[in-house]
Amino acid sequence: MSRIRVTSAQLLIACAQARARQQALPAIKAGDDAFDWPDFWRRADFHGLTAIAVAGLRRSPSFIDPAALEEGERRLQRTAHLNLLRTAEAGRVWRTLMDADVRSLIVKGPTLAALAYTNVAERPINDLDFLIEPSQLERAERALTGAGYIPQWSADGAEARMIKPRVGATVFFHEKLPVTIDLHRRLTLGWQDPIWSFDELWQRRTDVAVAGLSLPTLGPEDLLLYLLIHGSKPDHAWARIGWLLDVALLTGHEPVIDWSGIWRRAEAHGFGRSVRVGLLLAERVFDDPLPAPLADAVRADSIARKLADEICQRLGKTVAELEREDWVFRRRFISKIVERRRDRMRQFVDYLICPTFKELEFVRLPRWLSPAYVPLRIARLAYLAARWPIGRLLVGR
Repeated sequence: MSRIRVTSAQLLIACAQARARQQALPAIKAGDDAFDWPDFWRRADFHGLTAIAVAGLRRSPSFIDPAALEEGERRLQRTAHLNLLRTAEAGRVWRTLMDADVRSLIVKGPTLAALAYTNVAERPINDLDFLIEPSQLERAERALTGAGYIPQWSADGAEARMIKPRVGATVFFHEKLPVTIDLHRRLTLGWQDPIWSFDELWQRRTDVAVAGLSLPTLGPEDLLLYLLIHGSKPDHAWARIGWLLDVALLTGHEPVIDWSGIWRRAEAHGFGRSVRVGLLLAERVFDDPLPAPLADAVRADSIARKLADEICQRLGKTVAELEREDWVFRRRFISKIVERRRDRMRQFVDYLICPTFKELEFVRLPRWLSPAYVPLRIARLAYLAARWPIGRLLVGR
């Protein structure tokens, strides 16, 4: 049997493709001394594909390095343990919110793993995302505090006033468990259109069997659109193959998808290019055919095609290279993915005057002094512009 010599990036993508197609890995040669297995596992962790990589290597011919597979198994055990713990905690938190008369939807996490992958252990669960009705925020925060969670920002501090409205979420850390909860009031950024109301998402929700519970999540079309928007967020820019695999597997799992409805909603709220780029990437990485109702419009967007080309090239870079180039690419990505002029203006103003964690870490101010973070933000950007080339101003956060 002839074997194809591959790099660590190519092997990882091949594992993801094999999972998407429900096939075994092709005959490859990756077990010689020249193959960089540590780099392979770093990539797998970064892209959220450790479990997928282990499963692919298990089904591969015997020329895969046994020691490398053992390292993958150890990593998988750690991921599986955290996934089980966080899945159980998702159920407990959901019941806690229900007992407090707070309706909530679990976004991604264990519900997405159960829907798209069927096996919760296959997709890493890094945090738990709960979407609630904005009017129930205080009640939900009290319930979480009573369940052993500590808010990232003090309710009386300037952070709560300056950051919470901007990101649309409150972050909680469990006082003992390795669990983080993002309590969302909206699923888009502050400068973006609020594309859904909670009530309509609740009406179209899907209940998923997870850990012996029936947990509510977004309906199929809402979840697909959210995943396409999520991957195209400025701080994400489709940097991880795992996000693309989510889209590919969920699309394959759902027999009927109203792509025309997804398209109309995306276009109406300024997310058309986010959808086009995501679908082009799924086509190029996993050979997923473009949805027939959208194919012509997707292919007609030359900017989306160029972005997809550049993102595909970035998927082959090392984790260090991606992190080193992240700021530069992210600013360029934002300038292309945001189509509407008013959205670009909102994003620019948000970038210019809204404080980030850099400013909040520099100095902690009381709530009544929170407006002082705006000139502090501008001063920091001016300092960066004076100290570094002007490009630093455009890319630094």
